Amino acid sequence: MSEQGKWEREKGIFTSFLAAQPNFAGGLTKKWSHVKELSQAQHDSPDIICIDNRDRLIGVEMTEWLHQEQTHAYSRWNRLLKSVEPLPGWTVQVLLEVFTKDYDKKDRQVFIDELSRTIVRSATRAEISPSGWSKFTVDRPTLAREAPTVARCCKGIVGNKIGSGRITLVAADGSYSSLDSAESLRARIRRKTDNAAYAETKRKMKLAELFLLVYYDWAIVKNTPNDIDVLAIGSAIMAGSPGAFDGGFVLMFGRCYRICPS
Repeated sequence: MSEQGKWEREKGIFTSFLAAQPNFAGGLTKKWSHVKELSQAQHDSPDIICIDNRDRLIGVEMTEWLHQEQTHAYSRWNRLLKSVEPLPGWTVQVLLEVFTKDYDKKDRQVFIDELSRTIVRSATRAEISPSGWSKFTVDRPTLAREAPTVARCCKGIVGNKIGSGRITLVAADGSYSSLDSAESLRARIRRKTDNAAYAETKRKMKLAELFLLVYYDWAIVKNTPNDIDVLAIGSAIMAGSPGAFDGGFVLMFGRCYRICPS
């Protein structure tokens, strides 16, 4: 993603945050901008600079809640699937057996070739679904017979003749446990609160308050689980190392959790 694309994404997420928490700093926000849009800005952080209805300068540092190992696994699979020729007009889901398992370099081209042939072959055998569109399903026995390399990591393929032609990933059994989920949230918060540079930035920018916003966005696609007590875990980490931050929030599915350092 380009820098401009990243800013636009963060601005969209912050807009959702304001809709859920309009008085996050104790008053309404009159104006806000992404720090990269401010020509006079001398720092890359915090990401968002606000002016509230008391004319105070408020900073918001943003970070995404992601499990790094899951994210890396997603990126590897995503790169591999991008090499598979899509079938025009079809949306194809690849159902993984184990999310973090991957192919050796020597087998990746075999996987690409087998998966491409299987998709084309299966589309010619598609049935009409009750809803009226063409659909095909490739089960494990068929994969083992027709695409043995694909079958090593995948337990099925589902195609629907809807959409503009794309191949997506479904991590069937790859989610980590709640312990991994909790630790990934702790790590994201700790990475920010333990950084002494934010206190200096806060002072130099004359920020009245500085907040941390942890957002759960692409994490659901990249297979970071979320079945934990976000409020309890987030607040405990903030309380342990509040640093420069006056408070924090976790934004997930339009719902906002306030996590406080005390």
